[in-house]
Amino acid sequence: MNQFTFLFILVINSIIVYLFSLQYFDHPACFKLDPIYPAKKESTVKSKCPKIVHQIVPDINNVPSGLYNTIKHHIHVNPEFEYRIYDYNSAEEILKKDFEPNVLSAYISSNLNQVKTDYIKLAFISKYGGVFIDITQIMCIKLIDLLKVNNVYFVNNLLTNTMDLKLLISHPDNKAILNAFNRATGQLNHKYYGKDFLEITSGRVLGEELFNLGYLMHYSLLVMDNDFKVKSRKHQKLICHQYKSFEKENIICNLLPDLAVFWIQKLIYEQPKVLAL
Repeated sequence: MNQFTFLFILVINSIIVYLFSLQYFDHPACFKLDPIYPAKKESTVKSKCPKIVHQIVPDINNVPSGLYNTIKHHIHVNPEFEYRIYDYNSAEEILKKDFEPNVLSAYISSNLNQVKTDYIKLAFISKYGGVFIDITQIMCIKLIDLLKVNNVYFVNNLLTNTMDLKLLISHPDNKAILNAFNRATGQLNHKYYGKDFLEITSGRVLGEELFNLGYLMHYSLLVMDNDFKVKSRKHQKLICHQYKSFEKENIICNLLPDLAVFWIQKLIYEQPKVLAL
């Protein structure tokens, strides 16, 4: 092997190593998820809450590695549950097929991922029931163990002193969730957005509807602390927390855009209005 050939091979190998490092270090590898993962095991646990897990990702065909492995972990440790994975396009098709036209118009009125995600959570849990796990979270316990205790779980955010939709578990036709969903639908269609974006579709909307029904926040079985860790209120057992690579993937893959920036620049709606008191 002459010197020129050796240098040529060395340069090619260096380029390959560089491209490999770009793919796996500067940019997370991406994967494709199936829309449905059927349950692999029957459970004797009886619950009004259906054994269905819902999760929504920005693009089901382009899921960053950390989020992909988190979802696959959930599927593996919860074989009693059917998994339904959506992206914003497939969720829109379901809203078009299974819901009233005003629901679809409310959904497409926003281009903001977080508003769409929270709206889908309220819509799907109110109609189908089950478990909605936010893409930021990785579960630390088996979901079937939660259903052994209760069939409805709300999360009280201790920082904001309201409800949070990081984890939402319920049977279908839950009155509070249904009221929150109907309220969010009306606000989106009539461009009534409250004092800030958190009053459009978020856990604050659910919290206010729970309060209207006489449900106080200290009744909730789960609480979330400042580090986005969800724990049981009574025993402080860790239920779920933010998965480690989320922050990096959020920046690179734009999983959850900065709500405040979008609101300030008025990129969500043309002429936002404040709900009259």
